[in-house]
Amino acid sequence: MHDVFLIYDPRYHEKKSQFLRALASQGITVSWDNNWQEWKDHVIKAELLKYKCIVCLWTKHSSSSLAMRTAYRIAMDLCKDRFVSVFLQKRGIVGKHLRLPQTINLSDNNTYDLSSWRGSLNNDEFKKLAFDIKESIKKNAT
Repeated sequence: MHDVFLIYDPRYHEKKSQFLRALASQGITVSWDNNWQEWKDHVIKAELLKYKCIVCLWTKHSSSSLAMRTAYRIAMDLCKDRFVSVFLQKRGIVGKHLRLPQTINLSDNNTYDLSSWRGSLNNDEFKKLAFDIKESIKKNAT
């Protein structure tokens, strides 16, 4: 069983793949389902509870996805202590901000801005994210 479940927009397969490779290089195992957006709420809940960390990848298009917002809401309700949001694109839909649920704020401890990240393992924000994911995995190991 993998330690991390990834919530993402399938339209951004390349960015997702780059992100997964980088996490794998840090020893972080990630699971995802290309059809997760078709799941009912109770299935999302049951699936998320299986993991030690939940990562939600935000892009300018995913921010308008009802499925992404629903999964985010469920994850925040059930798994707030083991949930992180990652911005993979500049916040630029309206002015400087993505249209996201109001509870997402880049100043949150569990939110990471990788919009300028190009896959480098030496990127400070990526290193912080990888460290925090590993800490979440350790903390939630049972």
